[in-house]
Amino acid sequence: MMEKKYTPEKILIIIALVFFAGIIFYNAFYIKDPSIPTVIYLDKDPEESQYSSDSDNSGSQAADSSLSSNSSNESSAGNTVNGKININSASKDELEKLPGVGDAIAKKIIEYREYNGNFSSIEEIKGVSGIGESKFEKMKNFICV
Repeated sequence: MMEKKYTPEKILIIIALVFFAGIIFYNAFYIKDPSIPTVIYLDKDPEESQYSSDSDNSGSQAADSSLSSNSSNESSAGNTVNGKININSASKDELEKLPGVGDAIAKKIIEYREYNGNFSSIEEIKGVSGIGESKFEKMKNFICV
């Protein structure tokens, strides 16, 4: 009987064919998950600049009084805990009561929540486009998860 002789070239060709067949098979049955953007860019709302000054305490005082006056009404809905707004369940109107949060930022918070799920900590709200460290410092005493 004649013995089959495999030369190094034949071995490399066989390895390459198996490798490419694996790639083709993988791509034929791989379904890519639709990607959801983690950052949502929206037009800046002029109302957002209402609380942009760090020296302006009247905005946080107004938010303070609106939070305390509405906390008894909203606690029955489950959106406030100890007078703090739950950012995982609050409506747009409730989010707008936070210092530094206008219509546009409230919409961004809700959109972020819809795409990424509930916030696991209050610090996670800084991932919302338009909420930086200074805006978070103004609102952190009024929010909970």
